[in-house]
Amino acid sequence: MPMLRIDQGNENEEKQLSAYITDALERIIFQRLGI
Repeated sequence: MPMLRIDQGNENEEKQLSAYITDALERIIFQRLGI
């Protein structure tokens, strides 16, 4: 059973996930910089 399976219907989930990760990374970076 493959760990990662690419389905046509998962594009929305992938966009939400990447947006969530980007948001989290920005928060971490801003906290480190003290902004």
